[in-house]
Amino acid sequence: MEYKKHIKKTAKVLLWVVGTILGLFLLVVLLIQVPAIQNKIKDEAVAYLEEKLKTKVAIGRIEIGLPKKVILENFYFEDQQKDTLLAGEKLAVDISLFKLLGNEVQINSVDLKGITANVKRDKDSVFNFDYIIKAFASEEKKEEEPSEPMKISVKEINLDRIRATFDDKITKNDLSAYIAHFDTEIDAFDLDRLSFDIPKINLDGLDLKLKQGRLVEEAVVTTREVADSLAQQPNLKLKLGTIDLSRIKIGYDNQDTALRTGLQLQKMRIRVNQFDIAKQTIELENLDINQLKGALVVGKYERELAKSVANAKEQPEATPGMPWQVKVNQADLKAISFRYDDQNAAPTPKGIDYKHLDLKNFNLVGEKFVMANEVISGDIYAFTVQEKSGLDVQSLKTEFYYGKKNAHLKKLYLKTPQTLLKDQIAVAYPSVESLSKDIGQLAIDANIEGSRIGFKDILILVPTLADTDPFKRNPNGVMHIDSRVTGKVNNIEIPKLELSGIGNTTLDASGRITGLPDAKNAYFDLTVHNISSTARDIEQFVPKGTIPSSIRLPGQLSLDGNFAGRLDDFMTNLNLKTSFGNAKVKATFDQTRKNAERYKADVDVQNFHVGRLLNNDTIGRVTLKARVDGTGLDPKTATATVKGRVYKAEYNQYTFHDLVLDGNIERGAFVAQATMDDPNLTFDMNTTGDFGDKYPAVKLKLNLDIADLEKLNLHAGPMKIRGTVDADLSTVDLDYLNGEVSLHHIMFANTNGEFALDSINVLATTTAEQSALSLRSQFADADVVGKFQLSKVGQALSHSVAKYYDTSPKVAKAKPTAEQQFDFNLKVKASPLLFRMVPDIKALDSIAIAGGYNSVGDTLHVAGLVPKLTYGENNLSNAVVQVDTRDGALVYSVTVDDISNPSIQLPYTNVSGQVKDNTVAYTIQLKDLKNEERYLIAGILQSVDGQTIIELIPDNFKLNYEPWTIDPANQIRLGNGIYANQFELSKDGSSIKIQSQSEAPDAPLAVDLKDFKIETLTSIIQQDSLLMGGRINGNALLKNLQKTPTFTANLNIDEFRFKTDTIGNIKIDVNNEIANTYDAKVEITGNGNQVNLNGKYFAANQGFDLDLDVQHLEIKSIQGFTAGNLKNSSGHLTGNFKITGNIDDPNVIGQLKFNDGAFTVVPINSNFKLLNDKIVFDDRGIWFEKFSLSDENDNQLFLIGRVDTPNYRDYAFNLNVKADNFRAMNSKEKDNDLYYGELYLDTDLRLRGDMNKPVIGGNLKVNEDTKLTVVLPQSDPSVADREGIVEFIDQDNPFLENIKVNDTIAKTKFKGIDASVNIEIDKSAELNLIIDKGNGDYLNLKGEARLTGGIDPSGKTTLTGRYEFSEGAYQMTFNLIKRKFDIKPGSYILWTGEPTQADVNITAIYKSNTAPIDLVDDQLAGVSDDVRNQYKQRIPFETNLIMKGELLKPEITFDIELEEGNNSVSTLVINTTETKLAQLRQNPSELNKQVFAVLLLNRFIGENPFSSEAGAVTGESMARQSASKILSQQLNNLASDLIAGVELNFDLESTDDYTSGQRQNRTDLNVDLSRKFLDDRLKVTVGSNFGLEGQEQANEQMTNIAGDVSADYQLTKDGRYRVRMYRKNEYQVALQGQVVETGVGFIITMDYNKFRELFQKSDREREIEKDLAAKKAKKQAAKKK
Repeated sequence: MEYKKHIKKTAKVLLWVVGTILGLFLLVVLLIQVPAIQNKIKDEAVAYLEEKLKTKVAIGRIEIGLPKKVILENFYFEDQQKDTLLAGEKLAVDISLFKLLGNEVQINSVDLKGITANVKRDKDSVFNFDYIIKAFASEEKKEEEPSEPMKISVKEINLDRIRATFDDKITKNDLSAYIAHFDTEIDAFDLDRLSFDIPKINLDGLDLKLKQGRLVEEAVVTTREVADSLAQQPNLKLKLGTIDLSRIKIGYDNQDTALRTGLQLQKMRIRVNQFDIAKQTIELENLDINQLKGALVVGKYERELAKSVANAKEQPEATPGMPWQVKVNQADLKAISFRYDDQNAAPTPKGIDYKHLDLKNFNLVGEKFVMANEVISGDIYAFTVQEKSGLDVQSLKTEFYYGKKNAHLKKLYLKTPQTLLKDQIAVAYPSVESLSKDIGQLAIDANIEGSRIGFKDILILVPTLADTDPFKRNPNGVMHIDSRVTGKVNNIEIPKLELSGIGNTTLDASGRITGLPDAKNAYFDLTVHNISSTARDIEQFVPKGTIPSSIRLPGQLSLDGNFAGRLDDFMTNLNLKTSFGNAKVKATFDQTRKNAERYKADVDVQNFHVGRLLNNDTIGRVTLKARVDGTGLDPKTATATVKGRVYKAEYNQYTFHDLVLDGNIERGAFVAQATMDDPNLTFDMNTTGDFGDKYPAVKLKLNLDIADLEKLNLHAGPMKIRGTVDADLSTVDLDYLNGEVSLHHIMFANTNGEFALDSINVLATTTAEQSALSLRSQFADADVVGKFQLSKVGQALSHSVAKYYDTSPKVAKAKPTAEQQFDFNLKVKASPLLFRMVPDIKALDSIAIAGGYNSVGDTLHVAGLVPKLTYGENNLSNAVVQVDTRDGALVYSVTVDDISNPSIQLPYTNVSGQVKDNTVAYTIQLKDLKNEERYLIAGILQSVDGQTIIELIPDNFKLNYEPWTIDPANQIRLGNGIYANQFELSKDGSSIKIQSQSEAPDAPLAVDLKDFKIETLTSIIQQDSLLMGGRINGNALLKNLQKTPTFTANLNIDEFRFKTDTIGNIKIDVNNEIANTYDAKVEITGNGNQVNLNGKYFAANQGFDLDLDVQHLEIKSIQGFTAGNLKNSSGHLTGNFKITGNIDDPNVIGQLKFNDGAFTVVPINSNFKLLNDKIVFDDRGIWFEKFSLSDENDNQLFLIGRVDTPNYRDYAFNLNVKADNFRAMNSKEKDNDLYYGELYLDTDLRLRGDMNKPVIGGNLKVNEDTKLTVVLPQSDPSVADREGIVEFIDQDNPFLENIKVNDTIAKTKFKGIDASVNIEIDKSAELNLIIDKGNGDYLNLKGEARLTGGIDPSGKTTLTGRYEFSEGAYQMTFNLIKRKFDIKPGSYILWTGEPTQADVNITAIYKSNTAPIDLVDDQLAGVSDDVRNQYKQRIPFETNLIMKGELLKPEITFDIELEEGNNSVSTLVINTTETKLAQLRQNPSELNKQVFAVLLLNRFIGENPFSSEAGAVTGESMARQSASKILSQQLNNLASDLIAGVELNFDLESTDDYTSGQRQNRTDLNVDLSRKFLDDRLKVTVGSNFGLEGQEQANEQMTNIAGDVSADYQLTKDGRYRVRMYRKNEYQVALQGQVVETGVGFIITMDYNKFRELFQKSDREREIEKDLAAKKAKKQAAKKK
């Protein structure tokens, strides 16, 4: 009992103790919940902390919710610097306090709101909270036994408005962070097992900024340590659920690495299925990102950065572990932008810059993304991205896969603005590593349909391709692809390959290729259905320089065919069609066996323009067929045949026809034949040879039958040639040449005639000891003898010359491998052939040049002599050239006794000096006709570092007879611009100085002139009169001489003269006060002139803004600039212009007016006047409103219209030229040697088109007053006189006919002209052609022509129409005998096209009185002497010269006819003579003999040409005939005043008369008596014939008084209209009786200047009609009133 009692008491006490404890605990808990108690606790705690920390501490409220809740509100902790250390609105922690007793920390929730924390660490490594740790630090206790680790767990965390900063002076980190809201739930938090389960993370609003200083080494080491610590935790288990991030903003700035980055995220959600670090596996169910903006900038850093990183603590490399596996089941990324900028790398100007990226509009929707175990795969449903470079992926869809053995892109759809790729690409391989060993095992299955690739996209990704073709020239090109490729690389099949879109290029092909990648052994079986392209496209495709500049591709081309075989053994059949022409090639080629290659080819070229292909305008289209069949490529062992035919080939605008080639080679021996059968080139050539020996041997024989060089367009002017070429070369090698080439039987023909050429022989002999070359011809001989090799002579000479003067001393020179030594001589002979070949050579004495060269010692000597040479108007006399090597220098001298032409006369010229050590010393001396020294200039020319230095030697420097002083330090340096230093010439106050402003490349060049006479320099090139003259004062500064030269100047030229005309004073002022702007003022004054040019020139764009004011400019002042074509100029010019724009696009506005202008055109001696008209310049070009030119008779020529031009280089014409009876020429023989006279024209011409194709049309008429004389070019008789050679010609040689040349004017040298002009020649216009000025032969023509002349754009001239002659004459002179032929009316020339192919039908008549006795003597056998003597009577004959056929190849025949109406001989004589003439016409040779007998001897020729029965003209008969003429004149003079009112005329004629059969003297007197009646309106004339001497004919009335009667009556008083009645009594020998003729005639007499005036009314008639019309009008008006 008592035991129980004690137990009860004990229990009771324990219960009270426990109850008390619990009560106290509950009391404490309750008290803590009381605000007053809590405040008390708070205050005690604050006081305690402030006492302990010695800093300010404030707590607004403390709430302790035992057993697990602690809340702290409005707390504040201040650091020792009185800055905020920690402050916050609320800190609430839900923790299980009782579990702390069990060594476990279980935090159910953490809730922070409005927290601010500022942490700092100074440079002494002291944190701003270290004082708190020290305040609560206790003494060190003894080490206790280790206890179990505390277990920690956290379930929920909520953060709102958290702001924290961290400023670390050690790590130089400056961190500031603000979290708007963060909450998470943690299902598992096991630190012991490193197992964490976080199903939810939500972060809404984060603003993080971190700045790092220079602490690279520590950062690198720390980074490595952290990374390694994570890698060494394989047991870490982290399970994540959903992660939501929104309104995230992060900024990072690293001063040491100059790295700056920023990130702005609007929203991101991640659903994590698995995050297994041990297995290195990450699987995301969803990855959604919306509106992410990021930037990473790498600023410029110092080079020490790399060293700092390299010096960081070495860390062992981590052992490679299992690769990470990442899966994303679904991804949706929207509105992502990212910018990356590495400022250490210069931005690339084009393309995507991976160091300066700016990505925008990045969107991705896809699923099943996997990156694991060397596999990358996924499905992209939508993808877009844009980059500042221009990359714009508008859409990407595909199923992609990359694995160990295969890869593919299926359901591919990639679209950009330029690119579209569709369908699939799949490859397969045993392994990726195996591809590097055998890429042939790569299998391809690609199907690309309806796709395209934009070059713009390629250039964005690979901008370096921008400078390569085809991207360079076609950067915006789009290539369309339609292709199917299957198989392995070593056996690939291409069923379809279609490409297009790049320009006009398309490709359509198919085939199979086996054996790749070994291209040498690969087999190709390809079919090209079509490849079409253009030249522009091909040039874009291939790299620059691939196609030589000498090749021009066809504008359009297409190719189809096939190719089968290997590259060394193939068969092909290709068909090429181009805009140049077409070609077909069918060939087989097998080179698998060396030296036994097999080949066979057929080539068919149709009308292919080879010239365009070779960029050679001289070559045109070619049509040919050729076949080659052979074995072997080594000519020593090859066996082959070649056959070909060139059907046509155009060269130099001529089409060659029918060239046949046939050749074969068999083991080195070859035979070849070539023939051509062209109308203008006919030849056959046979060649044999052998390649079997060390050197090839060739024999050639060329028979040139005809070569018309003019028709072949190989010679300007007629030239034909034929001949034979024989060549026998036993060794064909430039360094071992033996053989002979001979040209013989050569004949030439040109306009000067046909002539033969002696043979031309070239002989080459080479042995081991000596080489020799020789040339022998009639115009030149040459020999070269020595020991030399032709292929190495040039190199040796260059090396030797470089010893004395080397322009590139730094460039290594190849030394001659063998000695080169030779002597040479050349003699050019004054052969007549040379004068014919070069007509401009008027005089020549033999030219001799001799010399020698030896590469050992680099010695060279040359001696030349040109005694006399006249070429055109240029004369050179006694020129001596000497070059020698002496004292290590090359010494030279050139002396010419006389150099002259119409503008220059240099009586004595010497240039001498030496070349040594890259220095040329020279002395130039000129003397006058009196041997007085006029110019002496000495100096040196040096080559230094690639630049040329010129210096003048001051000693004895002389210009125009006068000594000048020059600075000894003068220098001009050429190379990198022009540099002049102290270059100053001076004399008696006159000077010229040139000085560069600095030694910089292309530095400005200053020129100063003082009282310098222009003629000091110009007088060297003049002869009789000064070219230019005047005095210059001032200075000029020249700039940019190498690129765009500009200058500033202040110059005055006083009394400037050009030729003999004084212009006046010229002032030039150009300044450069504004950069790149030149202000110019130019003024011409004096001599009546006032011209001002003011304005600006802008160097930057070569622009100008100028005002030209021509106040007064005498036309005579500019007369000298017309090269002597104008004289007697008068009047002046006025005008003003505004000139703007630039050089490429000038704009001229203004006008130019001619005031009382007049001048004489010297070559035609015509005076013209300018009638105060003006030329207007506007924004379109030049305008001629009605610009007129008047001749001396005030007849005007008008120029009306416009010349439009955009740049004053290209012109378009719209002009009309009109004139009425304008005298274009009024010259005499002294004025012009080739043409002179008077030429009157009517014109109505139109000029249209432009400079490339001017179009001319209209009418041109040569009027009646024209009297034009044209002198045909005369041959130089001096050449013929010099010849002294009799040339024998085989008249039977058919070549003489083939080689004759014809003049032609069928084509003009002007191309592109389109002209068609109607030409009319008035029948009264007189044209004289002086055929031979020496003997006086001329042709006088009058006639009427209506022609149409034209020129087409190719230059071909045409002429159509008929020129019919009404009268004219041809004067022929032979020795002292002159004969005049009268052109028969009706003769004509008819043009039907080409001017040279006109039809000619001209008959010229020479009339003579000749006895027919010698002509018909063989027909008078047996007749009596009386009858015979009747044939001795002189009767009129007409000798006809008849020209018919082509104009340049007329058929000239002759004929003799009796003049019609021959009444002086009997009918028998006439009939017999006619019969004989008819017989002669059947025998042209006999007829021609009689024709020339009549022309030269004035008689016919009998069987004995030295005797004649026609009788000679005796002295008696000549005296009687002369006396009869004198008596007739005297009788008329005596009778003129014998009877008043009566006119008497006498005609006394004395002749030889054979009409009776015997020679008799016959004298007849004709007397006419006239009297006027009825106020002189009636005139009666009575005449009679009186036979004073001679026998009377049968029935002839020897005296017939008043046998002839005529009466003229004037119907009008002025005698304009008359009536004539007449009676004529005349004896006819053929009728043996008198014949009386009676008749009446009506006569009209009119005066006119022009034929049309005959049909016009006179001025008087017009006045009468005008008066009558006026009176009639008045009467009608009066009636109306």
